[in-house]
Amino acid sequence: GWGPFGDRAFGMFTVNKSCILQAFLRKQTDLSGKAIKRALEQGACRVNGVIERFANTPLQKGDKVSFKLPSENPQESMEILYEDSELVI
Repeated sequence: GWGPFGDRAFGMFTVNKSCILQAFLRKQTDLSGKAIKRALEQGACRVNGVIERFANTPLQKGDKVSFKLPSENPQESMEILYEDSELVI
């Protein structure tokens, strides 16, 4: 699930006018600036297909932005290589 933000916190967006990434995401997602910065640091955003980690990145009209909140459970994104009754690797 996406936690308390529902589906507003993820999607594909096209930039309508030049702005900075954080301002754009605040408008699109209703998240706080702090939450956006944390998500960016965790690789939650792509601009034109490239992971973007800086909130002050300038966006141009026509840029494609995808944003997805990272999982709250870090184990969901980990691959289990080996598991038995005593050990998980």
